[in-house]
Amino acid sequence: MWFAKFVVVLPILACAMQAQASWREKIYSSELKNYKAFEKCITKSSVQNGIPEILLMAVIRQEFGKPGLKKKNNPKSGKTTYDYGIMQINDIRLTHVPEEVKPLIKNDGCLNIEIGARMLTKEIAKADNFWQGVGNYHYRYDGKYPHNHHKYVRKVREKWMRIHNIATQ
Repeated sequence: MWFAKFVVVLPILACAMQAQASWREKIYSSELKNYKAFEKCITKSSVQNGIPEILLMAVIRQEFGKPGLKKKNNPKSGKTTYDYGIMQINDIRLTHVPEEVKPLIKNDGCLNIEIGARMLTKEIAKADNFWQGVGNYHYRYDGKYPHNHHKYVRKVREKWMRIHNIATQ
């Protein structure tokens, strides 16, 4: 008897999984084509951290980093910092990380996404609201230049909407 139920439910599950896969295919063949190799890492990190997958996609798209990238920043404070990898994790956030681990964070795309997703989740949890937390991933809401925070939030929202529109077409 259980087998008959399984045979009936299986095609329904297959259709649901195919529909789920197709929205991702649309996104990874357009907006996130540079990150197709990291699709499973993005899905896994969003699930493990309890954040919307489309949010993680939008942040990755906004940061527009790549494995191995170490981008120099020249902030107005005069202190040079560096952003690492796909999620452009700033080295100021990595002060507790041993120096020999930093190249892994820079070069390993999945590790970079996992750490970035964890940081994003923590910022959202600490903030007064969701979007303030998203913006704090890039620049603190209460920092010296709050326009950097607001600009980042606006850009991530734009990416979110563009990705959502692609997924639902």
